[in-house]
Amino acid sequence: MRLMFLLPLLLLLSCETDVLEPKPVGEAPFSLRHGETAVVRPSGALIRFDELLDDSRCPLDLECFWEGKADLRMWLRTPAADEIILQLSIYGYVTSADTARQLSVDTLGYRITLLQLDPYSQRASCSAVGEYVALLKVSSL
Repeated sequence: MRLMFLLPLLLLLSCETDVLEPKPVGEAPFSLRHGETAVVRPSGALIRFDELLDDSRCPLDLECFWEGKADLRMWLRTPAADEIILQLSIYGYVTSADTARQLSVDTLGYRITLLQLDPYSQRASCSAVGEYVALLKVSSL
């Protein structure tokens, strides 16, 4: 009788959890989904899109007197085990083509630039946090 209760518990404990390996990326622009980690080659630095802090960008189908802004929390870990939590921002209407308006953060020997954040909201829609994808560029300084 005890074996019937113990067997499902043992099976549950023996199951492997899905651990996502960091995806390898180069110094070219790359996409990172919310909650995803990437390893930047050839340096071996790890970067993670940790959290969407705020998205107040003006919806594309509205006229606003301020463009708004989105803020992301990221973390970066170098091969030397230095780690930092940082905030990246992007203003409304900025896309990967708007190189003059993209914001960068320089830290731990790297320049991290948020090139674009999708999805860009429409008035009638609301995006779930898990749907967000950041287009990033990480380069060595």
